[in-house]
Amino acid sequence: MDQALTQKLRRIHRVNRVLWTSVLAGMLVLIVVALFFKFSGFITSAVLQGNPQFDNLMLILTVGLLF
Repeated sequence: MDQALTQKLRRIHRVNRVLWTSVLAGMLVLIVVALFFKFSGFITSAVLQGNPQFDNLMLILTVGLLF
């Protein structure tokens, strides 16, 4: 391959790697925060049970964060 094309592909790969590492780090932080709230007792099971609006809100929030 051409040297300029190789350098351009390396630069694109480097940027892509940084972006996906940031996405992965963000997902891991969200998982840690969710586990912290779950096991610390801030959110109890009584609050989550029997409330379909809360379940729908969490589903919409999760899908929103996914995209």
